[in-house]
Amino acid sequence: MVQETTHLIAQLLEEDSVPRQYVAALEMELVIQHATLAACQDTMEEQGLVEHELRQKLAEREAAQQALEVERTQYQTFSLTLPVVTHTISQTSNEMAAR
Repeated sequence: MVQETTHLIAQLLEEDSVPRQYVAALEMELVIQHATLAACQDTMEEQGLVEHELRQKLAEREAAQQALEVERTQYQTFSLTLPVVTHTISQTSNEMAAR
C-alpha cells in the first residue's frame, strides 16, 4: 500500500510537470507578446510624429508655392504694364521737349 501510494504520488508529480512546463511556456510567450506590443506602440507613436512633421512641411511648401504664385502674378503684371508706362513717359517727355 505505501509503495502504491509512493508510486501514485510520483506518477502525479510527473504528470503535473507537463502542465507546469506548458504554463511556463505560455507565460514566456505572453512576455514576448507584451514586448512586441510595446515595440509596435512605440513605432506607431514615432510614425505619428513623423506624419505630423511631414504635414507641417507640406503646409509650409504649399504656403511657399502660393507666395511664389503671387510674386509671379505681380511680375507678369509689372512686365505687361512696363512697356505702356515707358511709352507714356517717353511720349510725355517728347511732348514737353517739343514745347
